[in-house]
Order: sequence, then C-alpha cells, then structure tokens
Amino acid sequence: MTTNVRDARARRPRLPAVPAEAPRWWPRFDGRLHGEAITARVGRLVGIAFGLCFLTGLISHVHQNAPTWLVIPATPDWGYRLTQGVHVITGLTLIPLLLLKLFSVYPRFWEWPPPASIARVLEKATIGVLVASALFQLVTGFLNTLAWYPWHFGFVQTHYWVSWVVAGSILLHIGIKLPAIRRGLATPLESREAGSDEVGDAGDTPTDTAPDTPTDTLTDTAPDEVRGAR
Repeated sequence: MTTNVRDARARRPRLPAVPAEAPRWWPRFDGRLHGEAITARVGRLVGIAFGLCFLTGLISHVHQNAPTWLVIPATPDWGYRLTQGVHVITGLTLIPLLLLKLFSVYPRFWEWPPPASIARVLEKATIGVLVASALFQLVTGFLNTLAWYPWHFGFVQTHYWVSWVVAGSILLHIGIKLPAIRRGLATPLESREAGSDEVGDAGDTPTDTAPDTPTDTLTDTAPDEVRGAR
C-alpha cells in the first residue's frame, strides 16, 4: 500500500521551478521614480486626504440620515457648507494624488519572482480591493458633482458603504506596509537610497568597477642586492 502511494506521488506532475532571475523580456524599471521615499510621501498625502474625505462624508450622511435620537444643531449655518466643501475639494485632489501613487508603485506588479506564499497572495489581493474601491469612489464622486449618473444603483447608499471598504483597506494596507512606510519616510529624497528600489533582474543594478591599473609602468623598488644581480 505504501509503495503504491509513493509511486502515485512520483507520477504526479510537478510545476516547473521558477527561475531566480527574471527573463530578459520581463519589464524592468528605474527606481528613481518608484522608490520607497517617494511612494511613502505620496501615500501619506493620499491617506490624509482620504481621512478628511471619509470624515466629512460621514457628517453629510448623518445630516441626511440622522437617527431619531440624534439632535443635530442648526448652528453654525456655515458648518455644513464647510464640511462639504472640504469633502469635494479633497475628493477632487485625490484623483491626481492617487494616480501619482499608482504610478510610483505599479512596477511592483512586475516583481520577480511572482508571489508564491499565501500571505503574499493575500497581500496583493487586499491591494487590489483598495485600488478598485478607491477608484470607484473617486470616479462616481466626480460624476456626482456633474450630476451625471450613468448607472442603475443608488449613489448615496453605495458611496457610503464603499467608503467603509476604502477606510478598512487603507488601515489594513498601513498595517502591512508599516515597516516600508517608516523606511521610506526616513529616507531623504535627494539621497541615492531614495531610488534604489529597482524592479527587475538583479543584473540591472550597476556595480562599482575598479579603476584601470597601468601594467606597463614598473617601479624600480628592488633592493640593491637584486639590482647588483642584474
């Protein structure tokens, strides 16, 4: 019985091993614009803007759907206009900020070797949820400012519930990437380490070469006994 099981396992097809170095046709990127220093700083701005947008959106939701036990003060009369102005401004500002953040990190999609562990796959999946929900919020929110609704779902409720998905995804992403965020914020932008995160084959990284040493120059440093022997 044991021999049959071993034979069956031996005949089982195995996946080919992933080479340690990326193929020559695999995309490679310069790390100057995709380093941790730039990504961490842009990500900090994105996180602050999303936080303001989320909080002001909650204020709007409470005003429109206030429970019976909650008494919302009518003063100051400019308070709601202020919070909704901040909500719209941060939402519009997030469009170029998020695009810049995606530009700084999209080479990570081409990391080599591809993620093989379950933890790495789940990490990539959470990033996908974050990007998809964030883009959904910004696109639908922008179209809402134009009063154009090319969809068949209720904007207010969908926008509200997806905002919780974005907030949870951001907190989870910060928790996973906290060491990289700290390292990126601690790296000055003008330093060489700020752009050292290159994606691709390790052979793309330049290495220091020793200067050429002249071989035709001989110094007569031999002792007198040797010179006498000549």
